[in-house]
Amino acid sequence: QDSLLFFRNLIPAQQPEQTAAAAAAPESVPDAAAIYAQRCAMCHGEDAKGGIGPDLTVAEYANGKTPEAVTESISAGIGGGMPAFGNQLTQEEIKALVDYLLSL
Repeated sequence: QDSLLFFRNLIPAQQPEQTAAAAAAPESVPDAAAIYAQRCAMCHGEDAKGGIGPDLTVAEYANGKTPEAVTESISAGIGGGMPAFGNQLTQEEIKALVDYLLSL
């Protein structure tokens, strides 16, 4: 039994901080539908079928429908109508919004 105690003492006990960190939920993902409703729906429509701005449910966008092209459009805007949101949204919010739009 003494050897069992010896080996038990060699294995570090899990600290409460480690347990809490492991149990903590991962960082929350931005709610892309809410961002769309707040920032995009006024021009692109609640259903993304268009309005002042174009339909976002179509197979191709005028400026490209790749993740990179959509990210650029949201971040820098599009001359002649769409404002830039790069200074208003975080990179995580933009990525979530891009993923959301490409899923429509």
